[in-house]
Amino acid sequence: MDTLSTYLSNWRLKLSVAKTMSSAFHLNNREASRELNIIVNNNRLQFQATPTYLGVKLDRTLTYRQHLGNVSAKTSARVALIRRLAGTTWGASTKTLRISTQALVFSAAEYCAPVWCRSTHTKKLDITLNNALRTVSGCLRATLVNQLPILAGIAPPSLRREAAILALSHKATNDDNHLLYKTATEIPHRARLKSRRPFKEHVHQLLCSVPPDISKRLWLKRCWTEEWQTADHSRLHRFLDEPGELLGEDLPRKQWTMLNRLRTSVGRFAATMKGWGLRDSAACDCGHPEQSVDHIIESCPQHRPPHGEHNIITLDADTKTWLFSTKLQV
Repeated sequence: MDTLSTYLSNWRLKLSVAKTMSSAFHLNNREASRELNIIVNNNRLQFQATPTYLGVKLDRTLTYRQHLGNVSAKTSARVALIRRLAGTTWGASTKTLRISTQALVFSAAEYCAPVWCRSTHTKKLDITLNNALRTVSGCLRATLVNQLPILAGIAPPSLRREAAILALSHKATNDDNHLLYKTATEIPHRARLKSRRPFKEHVHQLLCSVPPDISKRLWLKRCWTEEWQTADHSRLHRFLDEPGELLGEDLPRKQWTMLNRLRTSVGRFAATMKGWGLRDSAACDCGHPEQSVDHIIESCPQHRPPHGEHNIITLDADTKTWLFSTKLQV
């Protein structure tokens, strides 16, 4: 406070007590309920345990738990709006849903992401974002999470946040007048809150592992491809070596939903519905005792696609015609 008072005096400034508050950041749980008693001009500054700065709610230990909870609630309301644009058999086009999701949901979810992206509470937000990806792709909740970004055409939330840090770091290192220039270029020292993986340390590790001339988009694609190739093998892995645009986005909502559920092997098949306790019999309409996705794609005489599972990915003209003519409900 003495330093601040000297600064204000030298520049002939006056501190507004009504607009100023005090906060404490530490890991000492014994002092968690303690309030700072700071007097300025015979007036006590208001103590705020969780202040909000530039739209980010800070907490004592910088876990950002409350902030991410608020962001998750905010994005959940926006995901509900996206759901009103599409159902299982009706709705807006896939391109419209994807653009709307990026503009409404991801823009709000990624605000100031470099600040809080290292928090363990980002899982709360990722659950909401995965629900948005399910809406775009038309997949069920049982679908593997790593398949949702592939089908929706939107990179995984965790990689998008890392890409935002990389872009900010490159911007800071290329301009010595940038506020974060020293943070991005100097070797980080021991953090005061050592368990919080500070931004400076994270940036230093990221810049050391990434070529300086790589762009944000190229880095994101490379990391997404690596993540996809190291994930558990699935039906999609048989035909997709790396993330890319999937055919079928121009299809109506009903056909797009059916196509993706066949691609992921997760749908309302008779065998699956019986396993969920929603159906008494697992038999197929053709008389086969078990209606599974493998049976439908490979051997079902009534519902089998004309050219098997390969063209479910490549989507030729005959498969498109089959999607419109089949009576299969998944």
